[in-house]
Amino acid sequence: MKFLWLSLLLLTAVPAFGHEDHPGGDHMAGMQAIKDKVPAEYRVMDRSPVTPTAESLARGASLFAQNCAVCHGPEGRGDGPAAASMRTRPANFHDAHHSGFYSPGEKYWIISNGLKSSGMPAYGDRLTPRQLWDLVNHVLSLPQKGMDDLFN
Repeated sequence: MKFLWLSLLLLTAVPAFGHEDHPGGDHMAGMQAIKDKVPAEYRVMDRSPVTPTAESLARGASLFAQNCAVCHGPEGRGDGPAAASMRTRPANFHDAHHSGFYSPGEKYWIISNGLKSSGMPAYGDRLTPRQLWDLVNHVLSLPQKGMDDLFN
């Protein structure tokens, strides 16, 4: 029970620590604008069709290190070496509020198609659908890894 209350407290406090350099309304409006661009068939995908096995997560972590860490940082906290020079700060996937804003299908579509407004490249022409889902599985695991690190 104590763990449940602590988890709820942390999850409600998380938004205060994410994207502090963005006024909440403007930043969330930008996130909503991205969400509005995602086709309906991806918006309804509330889980990955690829089971997040240890193998899938390992493949996703490797793909993340190769393709995403330069902006999102090695742990996915939005603090990669290229992040400081970007107009739009890369997502911090440990921020449960922001990370939970997009469904798995929306994350897949965003990774596949990129976001020109933020400078995020499209990976749909470089990675297979399976690789994209492995990457989504890894990104989805990051907020939980942060919680696990807190209690271990």
